Amino acid sequence: MSKTIRRLTLVCVIAVTAFGVTTGVASADKPARGCPTAYGSPVAATAAELAAGVDKNNDGMVCRKDVGGSGPNAGPNSVDNTSNQGS
Repeated sequence: MSKTIRRLTLVCVIAVTAFGVTTGVASADKPARGCPTAYGSPVAATAAELAAGVDKNNDGMVCRKDVGGSGPNAGPNSVDNTSNQGS
């Protein structure tokens, strides 16, 4: 019984370590600050973007790109920028 518990504990430790390394690597491509690559430089948030809650870190800046097209999904797409603020 104790040999089985040791093996199970070892497998759990390895699994948790592997998950932690994978999670760290997956988040490594995020910029330290600024916008995702497809969005360009941060711009001042409009009143509509502020009202919609796009600016999550309250720095007044958002990242915007034009997705084009027609219908309800046409026009700019806005996401919050990553700033040096600890939010």
